[in-house]
Amino acid sequence: MFLYIIYALISPILWLIVLVISFFNIKIGDHWNQLWISINSIKKDIKNKHPNKKILLFHAASAGEFEQLIPILKSLDKKKYYIVQSFFSPTIYNKISQKSYINHICYHPFDFILSSLLFFKKINPDYYIITRHDIWPSHIFIANLLNIKTILINANLYSNSMRIKFPFFYFNKWIFNFFHKILTPSNRIKNNIELLIDKKNIICTGDSRFDRIKTRMLNNNLALFPKKINETKNIIFGSIIDSDYNIVFEALKNYFINGNQSLKEKKIRLIIVPHETDDKTILNLETKLQKIKLEPIRFDKVDKLIPEVIIINKVGILADLYKYSDLVYIGGGFGAGVHSVIEPAIYGSIVTYGPNIHILDEAVEMTNEKIGFIVNNFSEMTKYFKLLNDQSEVNKIQKETKLYIEKKIGASEKIINELFN
Repeated sequence: MFLYIIYALISPILWLIVLVISFFNIKIGDHWNQLWISINSIKKDIKNKHPNKKILLFHAASAGEFEQLIPILKSLDKKKYYIVQSFFSPTIYNKISQKSYINHICYHPFDFILSSLLFFKKINPDYYIITRHDIWPSHIFIANLLNIKTILINANLYSNSMRIKFPFFYFNKWIFNFFHKILTPSNRIKNNIELLIDKKNIICTGDSRFDRIKTRMLNNNLALFPKKINETKNIIFGSIIDSDYNIVFEALKNYFINGNQSLKEKKIRLIIVPHETDDKTILNLETKLQKIKLEPIRFDKVDKLIPEVIIINKVGILADLYKYSDLVYIGGGFGAGVHSVIEPAIYGSIVTYGPNIHILDEAVEMTNEKIGFIVNNFSEMTKYFKLLNDQSEVNKIQKETKLYIEKKIGASEKIINELFN
């Protein structure tokens, strides 16, 4: 409580700082300018057209968090509920138009007490449902004061989180106790959250992200490459960042000694997908690949003659590209934390990644079950390149990986049942 009082006292200063920044930062400026326009539009729509429905306010900070809400949103009865989806990021807000499974979208206000109060008073939701970990103290506090049922779903709290360490432990203990329920993907996360709140308010339901990737996989009819790409074994380097480069390129240099010629001889193709697709990043990758005799072609230049090395310079298709993969290296594991491992796993791909996996529960589980593999250096990465020569082992891992994913399907229904009894 003491830390929150300090936080609340400095809020006016933070408000002024954000206001000044909004004049120079396009994204923050867009958020600032459209915030109350979008919220007032919802208030008017509810009053004029949907006065008797229960109002569900879902919040997703980013595109990834919104994806995991989709199977839940699609399953809700629109005749009974008025569904509001809030976003914090302008990138996803401007991308998502009105969907059939959402009544309205709006910006989520910055975490100031007055903003929070006005936000909830205007929309007047019955439920405030947050996914993953985008927890704003003032919003949680004010929602509780207004008797709004506040629920965290797909909760993620890893063992090394600063939330459960001094001096933030008691502050988070205070905040987390305002949640009416917390729904977790696994018992491992449930045990971590039990350090903060009474375990009777924590329920393990599973993670709706698995339902979303299953649906996306079943509907993946995109022909991103000609069928000829299936004539080779394909290695995808997904969402890689600078901290991955040294190990990735050293492994490629040592295993494909003659560059493109080695790829042809081994009947392997490489698909490089950087986390950012700006020209500077793409040019840097092209230079690094050319130094080790690999000649990349950008995705938007690929024709019927599929090259041995492809750099993806298009946003939003990585999850769909994995259907072409036999082996995948997921980026981020030598930085803040590995990126999504379940998107390739749904296709049965052999998944590898760097050692920083503690923030991603499924990466920990897959490692423990020996269907996901940590690489600490380039020699370990080349070991997994060689695994493609052992088809029986590949088949075994693929079968076990698909089985792991299938066991996780169905969390959305469990979450809805817990939300609304």
